[in-house]
Amino acid sequence: MANNLSDVLFGGKAGDLALIESMDAGVRTFTYGELNARVNALGRSLKARFGGAPFRVAVLARNSADYVAIYFAAMRAGGTVVPFNWRASDAAIDFLLRDAAIDLVLTDDAERHGRRDNVVVIGSAAWQSLQDEGPLDPVSVGEDDIAQILYTSGSTGTPKGVPLSHAGQYWAVEEGAKLVADPASYRVLVAAPLFHMNALFNIKRTFHTGGSVVVLPGFTPAGFARAIDTFRCDWVSGVPTMIAMLARHLGDDVPSAFARVRFLFIGSAPYGDNLVAEARRLFPNAEIANFYGTTEAGPTVYGRHPDGRSTPPLSCGYPLIPENVRLVAADGSPVTGEGEGTLHMRTPATMTGYLNRPETSAAVLKDGWYDSRDIIRQDADGFHYFIGRADDMFISGGHNIYPAEVERVLEQHPAIEQAIVVPVPDDLKHEVPAAFVVARGGAPLDEEAVKAWFVTQADPYLHPRHVFAVPEIPLAQTNKVDRTRLKAEAAALSGRDRVTSAA
Repeated sequence: MANNLSDVLFGGKAGDLALIESMDAGVRTFTYGELNARVNALGRSLKARFGGAPFRVAVLARNSADYVAIYFAAMRAGGTVVPFNWRASDAAIDFLLRDAAIDLVLTDDAERHGRRDNVVVIGSAAWQSLQDEGPLDPVSVGEDDIAQILYTSGSTGTPKGVPLSHAGQYWAVEEGAKLVADPASYRVLVAAPLFHMNALFNIKRTFHTGGSVVVLPGFTPAGFARAIDTFRCDWVSGVPTMIAMLARHLGDDVPSAFARVRFLFIGSAPYGDNLVAEARRLFPNAEIANFYGTTEAGPTVYGRHPDGRSTPPLSCGYPLIPENVRLVAADGSPVTGEGEGTLHMRTPATMTGYLNRPETSAAVLKDGWYDSRDIIRQDADGFHYFIGRADDMFISGGHNIYPAEVERVLEQHPAIEQAIVVPVPDDLKHEVPAAFVVARGGAPLDEEAVKAWFVTQADPYLHPRHVFAVPEIPLAQTNKVDRTRLKAEAAALSGRDRVTSAA
């Protein structure tokens, strides 16, 4: 048998503060006792509704305390929770509901999703009828029983369901909790969507160790800054673009409470020295960690060096459990010293396969090892560095180009705050790099001068043939950079479908 994943809620004492929900309408707070009672009330109703048989609950909602309660209640009652991107198109959601064989939909959007079959709108009379107050012991689960199904973002095709077990996720939470030195005193800010691994893991780790969580409905620079200041959050996480937007929003007017932040996790995309410098300016006393994780293999991959060596600023860290990871070179041989290769992982948290996708599963899983398609460099001390996604790599004039490699060079330019690189079609070289850059302080940027500067800093084949200055980098629904949108914009700005370059 395995621990039901809802057991992580038992980390704090009943009277300790567990959750702060900060919305435009106001603030609600919940102790561990109050939150457990809400989870039990909904869980009792779900267990009675499905007669103790396995069931799947989809959540189509913005971040909220109710969402958190649903997440744990479904698992505690013996069901599987399936968070969906609530902003996806109707056609995409229809596909996901069929693909996951959903039995019940819980949503906060009556207008868009209230028409669906087997739906209950949060806050409605039907929702209130699901609150059956009373105790509920977590349903016993087996080692392979599925706690949740998370869907990938679908950047390379139709989203894929990733079934994750109670046992595997509980292991990941316990391992992640070891990074928390004083668990009861830390407060974590969650602004990433709760259909994403990062946000869910932060909540589970915090509850398991007895800390408290501040949940925002989503990310805005103003709301993010206000929450850190108002609620004295000391663990903060975000993708690079979020941190860049926060720095731009605040300028030199950084709230004093930012000095209380002890940990800043930046992940989901590569970043350079400029962003690290901005992060240190905002959070002068924080340990900055380059957070790495995948939906398929979990968030518990890297940690501190066993010899106590300081983690380099741009490194993901040292393999938390070395035997759980390996780097594979392009020729299939293992990377044993300095070098780079594709990261493969095999941990208790690794999925056993995508939902309803046996061929796709076979392509990325072998003997329990998950091929992440992420290119990682290992230095002489064993630290790992994220180079880029193999799927993002493109070929220009016979050269392999990883966008992150070009972005890191661009962000060393004194006038550039942030850069994102995408490929655009080219008649001569097939594809060439195009860069969207945000100028430091919003100052005018000489795009031709940037290109000329670049070729003095790196191999000429890497230099961006097009440089577009923009006020900010657009985010997709997961708060990651919207590269699909930028590819379309780059193609249009450079001559739409095809361009001819003499470069």
